[in-house]
Amino acid sequence: MPLSGTIYERWRQSAEDTCHFRDQLSSCMTPKRLRILWLGQPLKKEPLTTLSGKSLRILNPGYGAPNRSPLLRRATMILNGKVQSNAEVLIDPEGFNWQAQRHDLDPAYAGVKLVVTWRGQKPDFESPEYVRMDQYWSDSLDAWRDENLILFQHMDTHDLPKTCHAPLKNLKDEALVELVRQGAVSRLWRIARAMETQMNEVDEETVLWNHLFRSMGYRLNQWPMHHLSKYVSRLREGLSQNSRTPVSALQRLQARLLGCGGFLNLASETLPCSSQSYYGKISKAWEKDMASMVDIQLPEAVWNNQGIRPANHPQRRLATLAHWLLTPAIDKTFIQWFETMDHPLEGQRSLLETLGKKQDPFWGRHWTLHGRRLEKPKALLGHVRINEIVLQTLFPWLLAHFSIRKDFARQQKVVRFFLLWPPSEDHTFLESTRRQLFGSDRYQWIQSSADQLGLLQIMHDFCGWSDGNCNQCLFRECAQMVYLQQGWILPGKNQGCASE
Repeated sequence: MPLSGTIYERWRQSAEDTCHFRDQLSSCMTPKRLRILWLGQPLKKEPLTTLSGKSLRILNPGYGAPNRSPLLRRATMILNGKVQSNAEVLIDPEGFNWQAQRHDLDPAYAGVKLVVTWRGQKPDFESPEYVRMDQYWSDSLDAWRDENLILFQHMDTHDLPKTCHAPLKNLKDEALVELVRQGAVSRLWRIARAMETQMNEVDEETVLWNHLFRSMGYRLNQWPMHHLSKYVSRLREGLSQNSRTPVSALQRLQARLLGCGGFLNLASETLPCSSQSYYGKISKAWEKDMASMVDIQLPEAVWNNQGIRPANHPQRRLATLAHWLLTPAIDKTFIQWFETMDHPLEGQRSLLETLGKKQDPFWGRHWTLHGRRLEKPKALLGHVRINEIVLQTLFPWLLAHFSIRKDFARQQKVVRFFLLWPPSEDHTFLESTRRQLFGSDRYQWIQSSADQLGLLQIMHDFCGWSDGNCNQCLFRECAQMVYLQQGWILPGKNQGCASE
């Protein structure tokens, strides 16, 4: 296991031994745990089958309510061959709450189409469809958890200090940075190991495309993006280099992506004048391809556009992905980018040129198909999103790529550049995390994105599976040990790649 000699990794493994992830599932499946698993969907086979024998395919597992209730809204599924949009899903591990809590009489639950249970049985009274999930989870749950660490950031947060804040707030900056970066590198390696497992089943470029699509979905639209990533080869069919102009190939790709995403069912007269010409071209292109891709097409309701910035709208993200899909062998492009990078700032600038500053006459001046034309052109992708793609996708993928080839020198370079990558923008979850761990918003020590990710990793590895009183959490002992030994913990130690 990488970094097995670090203080952080030893305590993290001790925490897993004390309350192992898989043991938690078999012994006590709580609504919170089942909810996280359902939103992640680590399934070993599809479609599913309900307890009444109907086929079930999940297009979007739904979105949780702010109060963390067991009710998920705006789910999209295909139930017995019929698309169910804007459906509600009830998380009920034991499967007896529908009638026990009188949900059948509560108007708030009138939209529930599916009850997700762990080992429950379908009741003999009238109720929504039930699906029992214990038989469907993938055998590689641990790898799935490492691959989907971002899911565990969405936990209940408050500003009350944790019990580990006493030793942490007194740590010197050097010792604190060392501890947090150990957590960040642990995160990097674990995501890379999960990708490496995927690379044993499919080729490396397919794994890369899957994660690039998901990263463009950000938090709310990862699922529909993940669905489209499965069909990259079909989306590229017929787009030879002999096309008359690159723009025609680009528009055809954008038509396929937007059409498969369910965004081309518009009446052109409802669009602004600046959008009608472009929409006319891509809608005609989609008419030619629609019959061969009807099985890929998603209903527009599967996308969640609430609370997202215009620049993050899925229409614009899909149009940007079309530019990337025109790049042959994109995996080799990123490897070459990494090989020629001498400093993170240089790499950040070059990647912004490669990914974000593509020339697009329409999407360079529009947020959406319905949007007005912008006065000044905007980059298709900003530095904040590029930072997240690099940290969550490219660095782990490169680490997995070099790990398969036993290239230890380049593995060390990946980790070194990961630790030096410039910090991303601060946000409320990071601020809340600092207040919980330190008892105050201590941020002056943060010098890189790895410092920020390390804090989130602590919340995932320790706080995420404990209660609000920190019961059974081992991180306070870890922090106490670091505090007592901070005299000999120096920056730079225990960083990089472990010997195999």
